[in-house]
Amino acid sequence: MNAVDLNGDGRPDIFATIFAESREGQVWAFLAPADPVTQPWTGVQVDPGPLFGVHSQAVARFDGSSRPQVMVGETNIGGFDNGPNPNPHIYIYRLIGSASDPAGWERTVVNHVGTHEAQAIDLNGDGLPDIAGTEENTDLASPPRNGTVSWWQNVTASGPTFSSVTSRVTALGTQVEQEVAVDGLRADLLTTLHERVMGNIQLAEQFATGGDRSRARVRLARAGRGLTRFVRKLNSPRGRQAMPGSSGQPMKDEAQAIRKKLADLAASL
Repeated sequence: MNAVDLNGDGRPDIFATIFAESREGQVWAFLAPADPVTQPWTGVQVDPGPLFGVHSQAVARFDGSSRPQVMVGETNIGGFDNGPNPNPHIYIYRLIGSASDPAGWERTVVNHVGTHEAQAIDLNGDGLPDIAGTEENTDLASPPRNGTVSWWQNVTASGPTFSSVTSRVTALGTQVEQEVAVDGLRADLLTTLHERVMGNIQLAEQFATGGDRSRARVRLARAGRGLTRFVRKLNSPRGRQAMPGSSGQPMKDEAQAIRKKLADLAASL
C-alpha cells in the first residue's frame, strides 16, 4: 500500500493491492475526501485481477514524468499453501486519465518473472528508477533451491538521458530485441508502441474479459489510432533515416501482428 496524491487535489490518496496473500489479489485506488475522517472515500478498482501473492509495490517516476506510477509484482511461489505461481507478472500501473475512472489507468507488463519485496531504485545511474527484487519460498519448490536476486533495467524512452541499451518490445506474446540508441525518433517510436498501443490492448482485453464491451471498444479504438501513428512515423523520411535498411523490419512485423490482433479483438466484440 502507498499513500500518494493520485488526482492532484493535494490530499494523499491510497493505492493498494488487496487480498495480497492469496491468488485473488486486486488493485484499488482510494481517493481521499475533503475530510478523510468523517467523509467516505471513493474506491476505484484499477485491476480486478486475479493477482497472485503480491509482495512488491513501489511508487516511482518510471517514465521520468510526475504522473502517478506504481509497480506491483506477483510472487513466484506463494505461502499459505498457495503453491507455485503458474504465470507470474511484474506490472506498472500508470495514470493516463482520471484517477477516478478505471479506464484512466494503463497497465504495462515488465516481465513474466515473479519477485518478492522488490524495490524501485536507479541502479545504473541513468536517472530512471529500475526494479530489483528477490524470490521467496524457494524451499517449497520441488526440488528445493536457493532464491535469486534479479533486477530489471528501465529503458523507458521518455526519460531524461539514455545511452545505447538493449530494448525489449513485448506485444501479443512476441518479442523483438534490438540494439538502439534510445534518442530522437527511435525513442518516440518505442514510447508510442508501449504506451499508445500495447497498454490500450491490454486494457481492452481486461474490459472484454470482464464483460464491459463498451470500454473495450474505446480502448481498441485508442490502440488503433496509436498504431496508425506508429506506422506513419516508422515509414516517414525521418523514420527511414532512424531505422535504415532492414533494421526497421522487426518493428514493421510487430505492427502487422498487432493489426491482426486488433481485428480479431474487434470481431469478438
